[in-house]
Amino acid sequence: MDDLTRAYQVLGLTPPVSAEQVKRAYRDLVKVWHPDRFGHDERLQQAAQEKLKEINGAYEVLLAGLFAEGTTPAPEPAPDSSPNPPPDPAGRTRGGYFNRSVVGLTIAVVLLLALVAGVAWRAWRSPAGTTASASHPASKASSGPTPEMPPGKLIASQMLTVADDFVVEVYQNGRRLPDEKRNLVGETHGATTEQLTLAVHEGDWLVFNVVNDRFRWGGACYFGAAGMDSRGNVTFVSERKSGQWSSCDDPGAVPRFIAEADYLAADAVHEIPNVWSQGDGELSQRLGKWTGEPIWGTNRNTWLKYRAPRASPAP
Repeated sequence: MDDLTRAYQVLGLTPPVSAEQVKRAYRDLVKVWHPDRFGHDERLQQAAQEKLKEINGAYEVLLAGLFAEGTTPAPEPAPDSSPNPPPDPAGRTRGGYFNRSVVGLTIAVVLLLALVAGVAWRAWRSPAGTTASASHPASKASSGPTPEMPPGKLIASQMLTVADDFVVEVYQNGRRLPDEKRNLVGETHGATTEQLTLAVHEGDWLVFNVVNDRFRWGGACYFGAAGMDSRGNVTFVSERKSGQWSSCDDPGAVPRFIAEADYLAADAVHEIPNVWSQGDGELSQRLGKWTGEPIWGTNRNTWLKYRAPRASPAP
């Protein structure tokens, strides 16, 4: 199998394709196979790293093809059995679809452009003399991650979550929250209470991947959350009425649900039929007063999103 045909297979594409289709397929696969998603399992994380290398290589081959040809490239025909094949009139070698020098030059150009874009973004995003915070690619909301915007007013500097059974990962604005920002502060018969250290601004969004074992305690489950300011005052809670919370239960839609603030915003969270009876008490004990409600999706493995309200435009 030649390099080009393999690249199409790795990205799940069938020629002819456009440059935008190649980029979209690449972005989707990177979100699915990013090693950070498997930080809890060293073996899976290593496998994800190898898969990501394969995806990057395929992306470079296809992108180089579009750049070099000026049109959508087609897979190279299988080489014949002739001992001395005639030279290719376009200057391509029989070992691969593209001349190695063209591929190398194109990769260098792509990396240079990415570096320049990263430096420009950090200069715009951060105050003078500080380091930029983690970012994600900006594009139209209908076809990619939500564009990065200047931070709005700070509404919370910490969070408290109670889950039965537990939260697998937390994402803020499309980026995984590092483990050092999460602190397990309580555990009751397997249900977990966490304190998160994070700055939530107007317009931010948070995604929680929560799981439950249906064989424990009659299938009872629970997820409750509260955001707090630096003085411990509650600024937002999990609830179903405001429309700020939504859910996703389709694994295929999860990468986009994480990356885009408004994707599946209309898919409301649900009331829990068999709620863990001690969840509200755990939150009340730690907060002083619990005014929210537990929420869930439709599956035992669900993703729940909170979208912080955006500031109203100035009159």
